[in-house]
Amino acid sequence: MLAHLDGYVWLVALLMYGAGLRLMAALRLRVKDVDFQRGEITVRQGKGSKDCMTVLPQRAIPILQQQIEYSASLHALALKKGICYVHLSDALARKYPSTGKELA
Repeated sequence: MLAHLDGYVWLVALLMYGAGLRLMAALRLRVKDVDFQRGEITVRQGKGSKDCMTVLPQRAIPILQQQIEYSASLHALALKKGICYVHLSDALARKYPSTGKELA
C-alpha cells in the first residue's frame, strides 16, 4: 500500500505504520516533537491524553527533514506577511508572547 502513496500522505502513513502513531497523532506532530539525534518521536496527548515516546523510523527521516524545511519556508513567508497566529490560551499567550513566531 505504501508504494502507491507519495508526498506527505506517504509520510503520514509511514509514521502510522513504522512508529505506531494513530492518525491524529501523526497529523498533529510538531517540529519540536521529533528528535533526529535520538531517533525518537514524542506523542503529545495521545490515547488517554497521555504523552509517550516512540521510535522514529529511519526510512522517514529524509522526507521528514524535507517536510520540516518546507514548513520552515512557509513559516518564514507567513512571518514576512505579518501572519503569526497560533491558538493559545490567554494565560500561555501572556506568558510566552513570541510563541506564535517560533517554528517549533
